[in-house]
Amino acid sequence: MNLLSIKNISKEFVSANQHTFAIEKIDFEVKEREFISIIGPSGCGKTTLLMILSGLMPPTSGEIILKGRKVDTPPPGLILLFQDYSRSLLPWRKVLKNVCFGLELKRQRCSFNGHDVQRQAEKYLEAVGLLKFKHHYPWQLSGGMQQRVAIARALACEPSLMLMDEPFGSLDAQTRAELEDFLLRIWEEFQQTIIFVTHDIEEGVYLSDRIIVLAKSPSRIVKEFRNDLPRPRSQIETRTDPRFLEIRNEIHRMIMHKEKGLGGENDVT
Repeated sequence: MNLLSIKNISKEFVSANQHTFAIEKIDFEVKEREFISIIGPSGCGKTTLLMILSGLMPPTSGEIILKGRKVDTPPPGLILLFQDYSRSLLPWRKVLKNVCFGLELKRQRCSFNGHDVQRQAEKYLEAVGLLKFKHHYPWQLSGGMQQRVAIARALACEPSLMLMDEPFGSLDAQTRAELEDFLLRIWEEFQQTIIFVTHDIEEGVYLSDRIIVLAKSPSRIVKEFRNDLPRPRSQIETRTDPRFLEIRNEIHRMIMHKEKGLGGENDVT
């Protein structure tokens, strides 16, 4: 069934009597437990789209429906993870207390007690392999470990949908590959639904069930790819699979084609 429906979303910014469309008539559906990557050139409006999907920014037109309810403010059950993980963590709180943060807010609305909060936080720290670092401060950890703390904090709230805005973009290649595999393991273990924004074509192909390619601003969908690469994925076997190379090359040609202003209607393969 569809978890999320994005219906004809457009976003126009107005300043100094100038009207600029950042997003134009974006429309797609997201099924439960689906992993979708959104790929497009820099500045095409990917982050703006996530801000709208999360309820942090209203669209100029169109609507977002999550679990049958219209999204016009940040809804419960949705988490947005940013690229700048170091700023998203609270430096004065130790790792365990960072993961507890969202649960403490949730506790105000639910029947959680302090023991429940800590037990839940420790469960997800163990899932991301960082339980033994629970008494460290974020600044004592590597970049990849900090991002895993941010993911553990998101998972601890048990969201129905995770939005991820280039979460591995500032990491080195080896750490990035490790976190890609880690994310796939977490996605499968906890049966998450993920919308993952990236400018890295290979990353999008490696991770996803479906890939949505956006044109340069104003952002619009130019093509959707259904990714039939077998799971589980492997950094070596998957990335050398002829089908992986075929999808990667087609997306690359399409993005370059669109950046040069060449035509073509939206379609799905």
